[in-house]
Amino acid sequence: MTAPPSIQNQLLDITVVGCSNLPQPWGGITANHPYINLLYGSEIFRTRICLDEFKIQLIEGIRKIKVEVMNSNSFGADNIIGYGKIYLHKVLHVGYDSKTWPLLSKSFRQAGELKVIMHYENVEVPGTCCQNKKKWIVVGKTSSIIAK
Repeated sequence: MTAPPSIQNQLLDITVVGCSNLPQPWGGITANHPYINLLYGSEIFRTRICLDEFKIQLIEGIRKIKVEVMNSNSFGADNIIGYGKIYLHKVLHVGYDSKTWPLLSKSFRQAGELKVIMHYENVEVPGTCCQNKKKWIVVGKTSSIIAK
């Protein structure tokens, strides 16, 4: 059985659609000005306040993206609104994932949701693999072996 193809240096397209249900700062007296940091390996990708897209160069062995949703402050340091993780398993195996991921506060309470859309073009065609010089081909719901 062959190993799955490496994702090293392949590109993942990720679109940050936005956040919902974020807690309001100061009891709703002021508005959030959120931006999102996506942390992958040693890279940090920062969104603007609106929709944003990134191409992330994948690293073998890292199958999740850490998320920080921050509130931009005019005075002083920016505040963390919530943390989360985006898991890459589905997009790496199917080529597409559109999902809303939960966010947690520093005190591990629900702190909203983050919507992302991901595309990955280098998916191995499902149902094909090389084993003992034979190729498996999936046709409809049946499979057959064709010897080389």
